[in-house]
Amino acid sequence: VLTSADHWKRWKGDMEEYCEETFPGMKDIMEQARKADEDIQESWFNGTDDCWSERSDKQWSLLRRFSEGEARRVLLSVSNNNGWNAWRKLHQNFESSIVMREAQAMAQFTGMVNRRAKNRVETRAMMLELEERARRVEEVTEQPPDERHTMSIIMGILDGETLKHTIHFQGLKKSVAELKRKVME
Repeated sequence: VLTSADHWKRWKGDMEEYCEETFPGMKDIMEQARKADEDIQESWFNGTDDCWSERSDKQWSLLRRFSEGEARRVLLSVSNNNGWNAWRKLHQNFESSIVMREAQAMAQFTGMVNRRAKNRVETRAMMLELEERARRVEEVTEQPPDERHTMSIIMGILDGETLKHTIHFQGLKKSVAELKRKVME
């Protein structure tokens, strides 16, 4: 059940998958509806072979059944129980907040380079924080941060002594895992 923007990506994927399994080809129509510039009326479907317009009420009922809170308010704001417009409005409402959360998570991750550890104890603490922030980026964006990006952040947070001892584990031929292991040693 979609209750907040935090669940949007997963819920959207589940909903698209279910609709495609139920009515093959529906995922494509959902994508077209998402991209529509204006409200979707029956005439919007004039070039299609299937009864997509007639499925609008069923689409709306399905979306309503699996939504609560803000998502439910978005659905109830759509006139005539138009499931295609509801899908479009859900995207308009939730996609922008997802982009902002992704940007915020990446900014917090990247922003770690703005403070360098003063000693080995601080370096260890910052490495744990780096792991937490990388995990948050992966949760929000559904992919881990780029290895080169992560490596550059690690090099920016290391204290001077650790930096000297790990200089040989930096570069194109080294992995982030190897660098992290050496930093922690």
